[in-house]
This record gives sequence, C-alpha cells and structure tokens, in this order.
Amino acid sequence: MPFNAIEKREKERQPTNRREKKALAELDQINRIYPVHGYTDDGYVITKVLGFIDGFIEILKLRQYDLYKLDSMQYDTLTSGQWNLNKLYVPPLKEVYLNFPEDNQDQQNYWKYKIEHTTDPNRLRIQQFELEKLSYIEKKHRMRNVYLFVFGKTIEELKTRLQDLERFKDHLGQEALSLRDKKRVLFSFNNQL
Repeated sequence: MPFNAIEKREKERQPTNRREKKALAELDQINRIYPVHGYTDDGYVITKVLGFIDGFIEILKLRQYDLYKLDSMQYDTLTSGQWNLNKLYVPPLKEVYLNFPEDNQDQQNYWKYKIEHTTDPNRLRIQQFELEKLSYIEKKHRMRNVYLFVFGKTIEELKTRLQDLERFKDHLGQEALSLRDKKRVLFSFNNQL
C-alpha cells in the first residue's frame, strides 16, 4: 500500500486557532525542505525537490571490498570497473556510506534457543558466553555499509536506469533493499549520532 506523507498531513490537520496556524506554517516550511514524502507500491521512495518537483529514488546496497586483501590483479579489475561505471553511466548516482549497529538478533535467538534446551552445565556456560559476546557486539560494534541512490523523474525512468545498472552487477554487487531497510537508511540520514 503506497504512502504519501503530504496527503496524510493535509487530511489530518485543519487548524482551528491562530497558534495552530502559525505552528502549521512553521511545520510546512520544514516539510518543504525535507525531500522524502512517501513510497510507492513497488517500494520506491517518493521525493519532492524544492517542494514542487516530483521524483523517485531506489536505494541499493553495494558489495564491499577489503582493498588490503586484494592482490594487484583484483585491485586493477576493481578500479577499472569503477572507472567504467563512472564513464559509461551518465545519470546521477549518489554513493552513501553509513555506520549501523551490528544486527545479530537471529544469532542471539539461536543461542537463546540452545540455552533453553541444554542440560549439560559446561555447554550451558559456553553458550551463555557466546550470547553475551553477541549482545556486546550488537551494542558496541558498528558496521559501515555502502548504499547507492538511483534517481528518476518518473517510475519508468527509474526502472530504465536500474536496468542500465544491471550490466555493472558483477562489479557493484548491488541488491535492492526492503522497504524496512530503506526507512532505516533514511532515518539514519536525518538522525546522525
């Protein structure tokens, strides 16, 4: 189900007094600056640039490389692939690097399940240690993720640009994010620690 924040806001708010009208005017100024206004059925982000130009964004997660572990041949292949991308793909792209807390809730649930079904005290102690280690990692460790923002004025144009990026899949290793993850990325944009 698509969501449009502007339409929802207009339906919900009808100011009754002068104070509410003033607060609404200030909030409208903030909303004119904030470019994200909702999402489509396909999961694309709806934007408004300068408050009046509609557009759409798709957020892709990119494969990460450890450049120190690559030999010179792999490094040359990687840099030439990036060079070809910048040379051959003309529409605007935005690479975003964000730090997120480590998400290991599935592993913690696994160890909790093992703890509940273990009777051996030695195994229980080891499993308890593993669970504590995972919870510590989740609290303290931050993962750097790379995202690629692809822009389009219409949904068809955005889909065409995404198809054009498919030929760079070996190099980029891009994968589309779920709507939940897109909201998380946009939230972290606005709420930096």
